[in-house]
Amino acid sequence: MKSKKYYGHPQFYVIVEELKELHSRKNRDYAQKDPLSNLKMCERGGLPAWKGAIVRLTDKISRLLTFMEREKYAVNDESVEDSFRDTAVYAILGLILYQEAKNDKGSGT
Repeated sequence: MKSKKYYGHPQFYVIVEELKELHSRKNRDYAQKDPLSNLKMCERGGLPAWKGAIVRLTDKISRLLTFMEREKYAVNDESVEDSFRDTAVYAILGLILYQEAKNDKGSGT
């Protein structure tokens, strides 16, 4: 079987694999039976989960913007690389939640 040729920067594909591992590790800590349960908690307050994911994305973007201005984090519990990775994962999870919400509306539920 021939393997698919991918175009673009080779490091992109390395990072995608790392993001899969990161998501799996964090999901083990955060989620319950539903792998997106932690992100869906905001629904209890009336905010759709996909919008809650946007809130988390803006938190990460805010952190990156602060780093951009100061070129350092005051708290060293998360690196710039961690912030970028988390942003990528939240964007994907937000997309999943948005698609689920869109499909739920389309199915009449």
